[in-house]
Amino acid sequence: MPGVRTIPIWLALVSAAAAQSREVRVVQKLGPLEVTIRHDELVVRRGAREWHIPMSRLPVRAADCDNPTEREHCAALPGQSPCVECMYDPSPLAWDEARGSLYLAVATGMSKNRPWIILRYRLGDGQATRVMADYGAGFDMGTLSPSGQYLAYVAYASAGICGTDSSIKVIDLRSQQSASTRYGTKSDDETVLIQSLRWATATAVEYSAEIHSDSECREVGAGNYSKRTVTDRIEIMKLGLR
Repeated sequence: MPGVRTIPIWLALVSAAAAQSREVRVVQKLGPLEVTIRHDELVVRRGAREWHIPMSRLPVRAADCDNPTEREHCAALPGQSPCVECMYDPSPLAWDEARGSLYLAVATGMSKNRPWIILRYRLGDGQATRVMADYGAGFDMGTLSPSGQYLAYVAYASAGICGTDSSIKVIDLRSQQSASTRYGTKSDDETVLIQSLRWATATAVEYSAEIHSDSECREVGAGNYSKRTVTDRIEIMKLGLR
């Protein structure tokens, strides 16, 4: 619905042993795709076609784990075995139609704000590639530029019921450089929530954002505070990607 954005509540990915006692399912729509998130895999459907992405094939390693115990356990695995034990909240992010590739984020910790790995999975041959590491409470609204060179998405940072803030992250997929930007608020008391994100041109991202006062939210309660909406665009060439 235009003007309304719900921040997803992510479900944790559990280890294979723990997962035997429960089946975790979340279904998300991503362009023409329907992605079902299970405890041990993502199932991607498009019409009558179906692809299975096992978590055990995603290139997340022991060094990525935020928890020292999980890191130690995974370090003992043979070779370069993926560390399923510290994969949490697999989150479909964007669909690249031209290249048949799904972008997704996988958390490697359990705190509110935590490390993530951004991955690209090519459905045609099952090749999984690491794109970049990131940090935050979660990601959403991923979109590829018309050329496929840039990936833009919304990154959230959690600081309480009234303090969930958001920014826009842009990655140059060719150079592996990136930059983050957020709307320039009038004061440190203001919180920004991105509502929509789209490519206006080949090198400019247009977005709308809802802005509210954090102190007013805490005083009157979440949902009862005043807010204002702004629309702006980001010129990629002015971001200073690095």
